[in-house]
Amino acid sequence: MPLDRSLWKRPFDKESIPAWHCPACKIGLLDLKEDSFKFSETPQSKEWRKDENWEPEWMQYCYTATLMCNNKKCKEEVSSCGYGTVELDVKYTSDGNIDDYAYREYFTPEFFIPPLLIFQIPNDTPESVSKAILLSFKLYFCSPESALNHIRISIENLLTEEGIKR
Repeated sequence: MPLDRSLWKRPFDKESIPAWHCPACKIGLLDLKEDSFKFSETPQSKEWRKDENWEPEWMQYCYTATLMCNNKKCKEEVSSCGYGTVELDVKYTSDGNIDDYAYREYFTPEFFIPPLLIFQIPNDTPESVSKAILLSFKLYFCSPESALNHIRISIENLLTEEGIKR
């Protein structure tokens, strides 16, 4: 599975879930399970509506969703939750004039359970190393700094496994 960095950084909308690979079979892609995507406006966002300068871009949501592997032999389910925002989506004509515009909801994940595999861990990886890497995958979306710290721990564990003294 090649590393496509854009999969991990861009928000998504309900109609176009990124091509995330299944963490169980590593073959299938995750699709949104029918009727599982739920979102609601946060209390803070509702409070902001009282401001006379309020605009739709101020809206914030919390979402939950269940994704399912499209590999018929797997069918793993992955839960996801995170936040959403509203953005003005403008379409232009070839000569640069506005053709159409609409407000769209975009969502940014914070958690996946089980965690997505950011990259493939080789089968012969020592358990102490793979556990630290898997923990980094759990933390990647909600705390990239913590995820990076666990990658550092995995490197330290690899050095220990190779007999290199501290």
